[in-house]
Amino acid sequence: MNRLDNKANTPTERVWRDADGNWKIEKYNANGQFENCIQLEYDTDGKLLETEYYDADRNLTSYSQYQYDTDGKTVEQFYFDADGVSKAIEKYRYDTDGKLLEKEQYDTDSHALERVCYKYGADGQLRDYTRFGIDADGNHKIEDFDADGQSKKIYLFIH
Repeated sequence: MNRLDNKANTPTERVWRDADGNWKIEKYNANGQFENCIQLEYDTDGKLLETEYYDADRNLTSYSQYQYDTDGKTVEQFYFDADGVSKAIEKYRYDTDGKLLEKEQYDTDSHALERVCYKYGADGQLRDYTRFGIDADGNHKIEDFDADGQSKKIYLFIH
């Protein structure tokens, strides 16, 4: 399907599960034209194995694969282009209660691209988090967020 009858004239998502239990999410613009698709492949235990990204011509553009620890927590996510060339890796670290403490992303040469640190209150709820990274101009950037993802403060170190 490359066109969706869209009487509301608003961007639309079509979401469904195939016979193997995998999710497909197709996005259409306000004119009903297909824009892109995401396919999520799961194992028999319900763990996400692979996410595939397709463009408007339904060509695979990239995909991600996931690895889990014995508790079922994601510990690594690998990013690839359509040809299977590795682009980046993301690593996750948890506390003893299973709460996400840190997420780090590296390029294929093991250079850090981004690091996110999560902080929790005494009640165990996410309080805020901080993202460390490099902006499009190569400047170091630190940004603080509240638990809802709203930016609180930005520190920019210009080279």
